[in-house]
Amino acid sequence: MDSASPKQKQQRKQCKQSEPQCHQTPQSTREEYENELLNSVEELKIEQEKSKQTPSEPYVLPDGYSWCTIDMKDTEIADEVHSLVSQNYTRDSNSKFCFKYSSDFLQWVLLPPGYCADWHVGVRETAESKKLVGFIAGIPVELNICGKPIKMAEINYLCVHKDLWDAQLDPVLVKEITRRINLTGISQAVFTSNSKLHNDVTTCRYYHRPLNPKKLIKTGFSVALSRQDVPDTADNYKLESKEQVPGIRVFERKDAEICWQMFTEYLKKFSLSQNYSLEEFIHWFTPRDGVINTYVVEDPISHKVTDMVSFYTLSCSIADNKEYSEIKSAYSFYSVCTKTKRTELMMDALILAKQQEFDLFVSLGVMENGVFFSDLLFAAGKGYLRYYLYNHQCPRMQPRDVGLIIL
Repeated sequence: MDSASPKQKQQRKQCKQSEPQCHQTPQSTREEYENELLNSVEELKIEQEKSKQTPSEPYVLPDGYSWCTIDMKDTEIADEVHSLVSQNYTRDSNSKFCFKYSSDFLQWVLLPPGYCADWHVGVRETAESKKLVGFIAGIPVELNICGKPIKMAEINYLCVHKDLWDAQLDPVLVKEITRRINLTGISQAVFTSNSKLHNDVTTCRYYHRPLNPKKLIKTGFSVALSRQDVPDTADNYKLESKEQVPGIRVFERKDAEICWQMFTEYLKKFSLSQNYSLEEFIHWFTPRDGVINTYVVEDPISHKVTDMVSFYTLSCSIADNKEYSEIKSAYSFYSVCTKTKRTELMMDALILAKQQEFDLFVSLGVMENGVFFSDLLFAAGKGYLRYYLYNHQCPRMQPRDVGLIIL
């Protein structure tokens, strides 16, 4: 039986009607383009099956362009990737909002333990400027698919400067990174897309929880929210000023091994997940300012760590707004609960994000996230994320069977 008060039930009803209309993730305007790209991937698979041999030399680029391997440890080069991806990777259909992939964020994502520098592939103009106009990246992962560990590449950030979308650079980028990955003995990959390309493993929906509804209304970020009175909306989404779970604190290095063990055990619940070494776990969950926040719950009596929650930062820039330049968004990463109820833990995550002046909290409907959406006033968005496996077949899954977040 629902124990919510009449006021809480009314708030839920209002919030379900308040889903952001502009931003689910910023939607790519290249769906037809991506479908053409998929055809090139399928052609590549056929080509490889026929030849049974990986080319030893890079694929040929159109005149005026050359390959480069991107050194993401180099701050200046990482800044180049930041500029290219932030300005050309994804944006909403009106070009008002687009993701801001900071250099620190990209280095966190693309430089995990065991990364392959050769899998950070760039295209530069051969002119004097040597401008970076194309990019695609992969990192090695070990996935657990239906109980079977498989070494794969995780592919991300396929991006070409918008002025060159007709230059046919994307298909060659895909072929080149596939060639480089195949040379290491890996022939399978995982990736995600907002677009419906072919047989996906699963389709997940985005859910949103406003933390600063007044700002979301003023920026036109949410059309539905703008139809409500600002004072009423702010009251609906009001949070406690302090955390409510006893013993919640920032993750520290001393927590790594116990949290890794809890996390590893938790991921066994899912049909699609990633196997993490302790070193990898430390990389992905150690807090970094402006990139990743991780918190643990330490029992006040036993001092044993019992729970963990994390979220990463991915903001959106706003065009043509004199008052605000960005929407600061927190994205749910992974959480593990062995003692605290998941809804209570995520409520504290909202409070902690609000304390750090985030404007929006976003979560995919994967794993066990669905249990807290209603109680915590998350609204279902119109955006979807589809998971794909390249060169590997498995049964289609429900979002709740997926324990994998691709950044």
